[in-house]
Amino acid sequence: MPMELGDPARKAIKGNNLDYYLDILNKTREATLAEFRKRDDAWLLAVDKTWGWGPTIIIASGSTSPSTKPITTAKSNS
Repeated sequence: MPMELGDPARKAIKGNNLDYYLDILNKTREATLAEFRKRDDAWLLAVDKTWGWGPTIIIASGSTSPSTKPITTAKSNS
């Protein structure tokens, strides 16, 4: 709902006590960690062909590349 942020979302997510927000944060964190537990390192390097902006590789740093080639950095000669 917050992704839409219309009036109903604003009313639902504003004005609650701190415990309400911490509970949502903790539930979201647990769900995320549970999903990560289901996946291995190969998943991190897999090409996501369904990504909205085209095929993407998710690398361990959390960066994404709108390409099927991994992101690399040039090594300096110093």
